[in-house]
Amino acid sequence: MTTPVVVLQRPKDISLGEIEAELSKIWLSQNNDKSTAIATRAATFSMVIYEPEEFQQLLGGLGFYDDPIDSIHRPQSRDAIREAQNTYQLPITGRVDSEPLAKLREEFAKRPE
Repeated sequence: MTTPVVVLQRPKDISLGEIEAELSKIWLSQNNDKSTAIATRAATFSMVIYEPEEFQQLLGGLGFYDDPIDSIHRPQSRDAIREAQNTYQLPITGRVDSEPLAKLREEFAKRPE
């Protein structure tokens, strides 16, 4: 099994006004006469964003992890973290806090595109 390739996109800075404008387009598209919006403002709305765990992506890209990149902290993730911590001479905790994450980012940045 190989680790799937995942392309990360930088977070987008989206204002409330931009969200409301997009929702307004959707409301207008649902109205048959299209002269006015069905609703003028959403009382609530949901935005689902899948954000895979960065440390799993970094571990996978560095060859320490080949299980699904799904943000679920399984024993395989902890084993990969320990292996990376050992390789990069960090304290072996099985957790990714600021120091191991910074090192993973640094090592990943060294890789060719």
